[in-house]
Amino acid sequence: MNSPAFVLPAISSQRAGDMGKWVTTGRRRARRELEIREAVYGSEYNRRMKIQRIYIDTSVIGGCFDSEFAEWSNGLIADFRNGIFQALLSEVIAAEVGDAPENVQRIYAELMSLNAEVLTVDESALGLAEEYQKRGILTPNFYDDGLHIALATIAEADLMVSWNFKHIVRFDKIRMFNAVNIEFGYKPLQIFSPREVTTYGQEEN
Repeated sequence: MNSPAFVLPAISSQRAGDMGKWVTTGRRRARRELEIREAVYGSEYNRRMKIQRIYIDTSVIGGCFDSEFAEWSNGLIADFRNGIFQALLSEVIAAEVGDAPENVQRIYAELMSLNAEVLTVDESALGLAEEYQKRGILTPNFYDDGLHIALATIAEADLMVSWNFKHIVRFDKIRMFNAVNIEFGYKPLQIFSPREVTTYGQEEN
């Protein structure tokens, strides 16, 4: 399975209909969950309950327009729209989408309008990413992949989500990243694909 590329087709009418279905399904699910929570815990539940903060890399946004990944990427974007999760973006993502197709930039702009948390690249993030390089977890050509992980780690994201199965969403890599994180006093970072995280499709299960 390859990570989604940025050479992507325009949204078809069928795909647009699917996106509408994902939004509707997500909203219905969010309303039902809120009703259940309020019935059990009272109306203050949502203010007390911590919404999970999810760092996404650029592959998740690009995946919205790739036939292999669109179902799950769009499901996760719908979760952000419906307030089920809080999106974490970064200066790295902003730079990467700068030359991306307009439809990718449009999704990024929408996430920004949803009050996404934007992480800045600082000395701590650069230092942790450099440590991944020193340990041979990633080669210099894929330094930015490590920077994504470092930013999510330092921000204590609840999850990082990516379609990059070669360098990020891989059991052996995750173990090595987290060994460094723990050594430097950070919490382990949980890393998954959008398919494992989105609430889309759960109603059918």
